[in-house]
Amino acid sequence: MDTIDWQKILRLLFKVSFWAALAVIPLGMSFFFPVFSPFNLIKATFMQILGSLSLMIFIILYRPWQKSFLVIEWRRLGRAVAPVWAFFLVWTVLTFFSDDPLRSLFGSYERHLGLLTYFWLCIWYSLGVFHFSGVSAHVKPLFDWHQAVKAFSVLVAMVGGLIGVYAFLQFVGIDFTVWQEAQLISRSISTLGQPNFLGSFLLLTFPLTAYLLVVKKSFRMKALAAFLATFQLAGILVSGSRAAWLAFIVVMGLAAVVLAWRRFGRLSLLIAGGAVVAGVALLYVLMPARLESLVDMENGSTALRRLFYQSAVGAISEKPWLGVGLENGGEAMVAYYRPEWGIFMNVDGYTDKAHNSLLDVVIQTGFIGFIFYAGLYLYFSYQCWLLWRKPGGRNFALAAASALLAYSISILFGLTDIASVFYFWMIAAFVVAGNTSLRTAKTRSTETKYNRLKQGALVSAGMGVIILSLAQIYFSLNALRADYYFLQLHYLRPQQDYYTMGQIYLYLDESAVNPVNRAHYQRTFSHFGLSDYNALPDISTERLVEDIMTAIKNDLPTVGFENEMTRARLNCFLDGEQAAASAYEAIIARSPYRPFGYRDRAECRERANNSSGALSDYDVALSLLPSISDKRLNRDHRDYVRYYAYMIERGKARAFDLQKNDASALTSYRAAYSYFPEDVSTLRYVAGRLERMGENAAAESILKHALNREPKSADWPLALAGFYQRAGDKGMALDYARQASLLSPSVNLELFSN
Repeated sequence: MDTIDWQKILRLLFKVSFWAALAVIPLGMSFFFPVFSPFNLIKATFMQILGSLSLMIFIILYRPWQKSFLVIEWRRLGRAVAPVWAFFLVWTVLTFFSDDPLRSLFGSYERHLGLLTYFWLCIWYSLGVFHFSGVSAHVKPLFDWHQAVKAFSVLVAMVGGLIGVYAFLQFVGIDFTVWQEAQLISRSISTLGQPNFLGSFLLLTFPLTAYLLVVKKSFRMKALAAFLATFQLAGILVSGSRAAWLAFIVVMGLAAVVLAWRRFGRLSLLIAGGAVVAGVALLYVLMPARLESLVDMENGSTALRRLFYQSAVGAISEKPWLGVGLENGGEAMVAYYRPEWGIFMNVDGYTDKAHNSLLDVVIQTGFIGFIFYAGLYLYFSYQCWLLWRKPGGRNFALAAASALLAYSISILFGLTDIASVFYFWMIAAFVVAGNTSLRTAKTRSTETKYNRLKQGALVSAGMGVIILSLAQIYFSLNALRADYYFLQLHYLRPQQDYYTMGQIYLYLDESAVNPVNRAHYQRTFSHFGLSDYNALPDISTERLVEDIMTAIKNDLPTVGFENEMTRARLNCFLDGEQAAASAYEAIIARSPYRPFGYRDRAECRERANNSSGALSDYDVALSLLPSISDKRLNRDHRDYVRYYAYMIERGKARAFDLQKNDASALTSYRAAYSYFPEDVSTLRYVAGRLERMGENAAAESILKHALNREPKSADWPLALAGFYQRAGDKGMALDYARQASLLSPSVNLELFSN
């Protein structure tokens, strides 16, 4: 009976997990398993789980405690992987000096690009170099390097093509689902979740697809590569990412010069220049508004980036050497919020990124971290040059260098995402593996004798890696489960079923092993509870919400601007104005031009009947809003400024009501209605103040205007019935009461018939 070849099975499993990661990390999204974060969380989970499986297979397959493991050419492998681990080590040390070390370790809820992600990037990079560089020559290699890069390029081309097809379908209005995150209708997001992420990612895949057109001799393979390249180009176009367009045109022009130089010499510069001009002209014909806005420094995203860059310089000056920590950029940038930001984004919105990769790295890791970041880029660039000098690696070297350079240019004006960073590192790994594999002079391995102590240490280390890998799988699956529960909270919130929401939150709180995600869930539930508390159906539900929010207040992390804001609101709600006073002072001092701190403290003071203090804060918040007449406001941002002003004026009106100042309350209610006429209910308060001031004719006119605006609502004829009854006109009161009863059978006519 034949024995099972476990070595062959393990090698097959490693191939599956390795190639699966390259496919599912960029394509991954919560289509089959719904979670609230449908893009980045899924991709991070795939990277961690498949990385853990690959690492365990590596330990079992190569068994470091065996003598055969020593045959590996450690010196060559060490030179290939040492730069990335030196980079990781420095960034690890810098994490200890972070403003929020946990956030730096696990990454933010939105991006998942903390130190843990970079650890797995280093693991994936090292595994790729190990298996495709020929340093493990004592066993049959998975592939030789040439086979590996061709297989890699085919897979990358197919993934990029699928993403491009999905992007094009979205652009023409065809999508397979409705995502929980906001989707820009005019710009595609595909499986990346954001238009700029889409454009940057396809910059990594297109050059490798072009590489297949060169190296594949089969007509079918060339036709397939051309088809995939076409949809990748379409994806770059419909992403609307001007940074991606610029990077594509520049890099493809440079690549054309490199390819044509030997044949045409200086004429190739003219040819490439003409191609660049033609590319820009084509983009201008297809999307002229996007290109025209690129040079408008006073409007749109270009103006907003200028503001971000100015703020980034200030943030860097505060901690220039060590930075604020990975994923902590928002903690530095929030202090530089200015009212002008509300022109180009929603009021109170702030960024955790400067939208420039170099500035972001300096903000987060300081100049020390930036030196090693830049050093890693130089190392990858040098490796591309070395591979270019080898005849067997020239084509792939040009494709890889084009991909890495194009992506690097695009993120000079945008953001990084987990899928693109993963592909960047894997392309670099294949370049480095090529240099190691194609090197003619090989370093000879030196076999070291084992002793039992060393063997025991290696066995223990191997078992430790397996245990940690299993723990990572458990951690990642729990993160998905917790986010699934979080999505259920959002589904239930419109029904305000807080009993069920409370039970789900308890499951969520137990599942959320990731402390950063857990804090995000705590802040969100607190926001829901505080917003809906006055509309809760009964005392028992109120007590349930109070108990949960008390537990959240005691458990919420003490660092982080958003955590501080939530803690201040909970202190005010649970313990009163005085308990929250110092927290609000600290929040306002930290970001003095952000209206939310003043508006939130005003609501706290209003709840404590401190009307004069509330009015003072409301006035400051109102003064920090951009002018509605500012021509730089687009329609969406102008609407949000109006809504924000409406909320402040409603708050001022309530504060005036506490002072029984009907005239000032009337002015504020009228202002609120003028800012946001969509809320017709505001007219009820306007009419009520007019009636109290004896202006009955004006009050009657307001109520009739409201009835004309909402003729199918029973509220307004009922309000008119009450108005006429108080005025002594029983006939009109009964007529309007009957009209209300036709719209709502619950109206009691007997109240108006006496």
